[in-house]
Amino acid sequence: MAILKRRSVAILIAIILVAVSTSTGVKISLESASRDVEELFYSGVEYDGYLHPSIYSQLEKRSDAANGLLTIGRKYELTAECDDLEQAREFLGYSGGPSSYYYNNEDLQKAFDVLKNELSSCELTERDAKLVEEYTSIFTNAAGVIADSGYNEAVRAFYRDVIYQFPAEWFYYNMYIDTPSYFGTMWY
Repeated sequence: MAILKRRSVAILIAIILVAVSTSTGVKISLESASRDVEELFYSGVEYDGYLHPSIYSQLEKRSDAANGLLTIGRKYELTAECDDLEQAREFLGYSGGPSSYYYNNEDLQKAFDVLKNELSSCELTERDAKLVEEYTSIFTNAAGVIADSGYNEAVRAFYRDVIYQFPAEWFYYNMYIDTPSYFGTMWY
């Protein structure tokens, strides 16, 4: 153990310990900040003095409106279209984060539109026609709230102000840092 008594070895061990502990600390800190930003997807973003509804809550509204449309579609025996929309709703519920929620929401939109178009060619009762209009309104309004949520802007600001600043940028490119994902395909 005489090698451990040498000054150069002790300095090297100290440097290694400082580097490892600093890297670990920065990684933990950046990932914690990342989780805080991604939590805004579920809790909402505050800007302009107002807490805007979360994207997640609006996706739930869209899913509920799609379920209402499903009820009407099943009544008019639009089985294939209803099955597609039901499957899209299920996939939306199993999303693994903002990015996958985005793609599953796109599929929900397509399936909703197909069923709505098929229902427009059916002879609906007055009550069912009003319900289709109401569900469509809820579905569309929730999409508008999602567009104005501010979540993607918060993620963009996090990348710009934290991740792409030295020394965090060095750690980001040289270590695996789990960062928040956009709701969509935005990488700019």
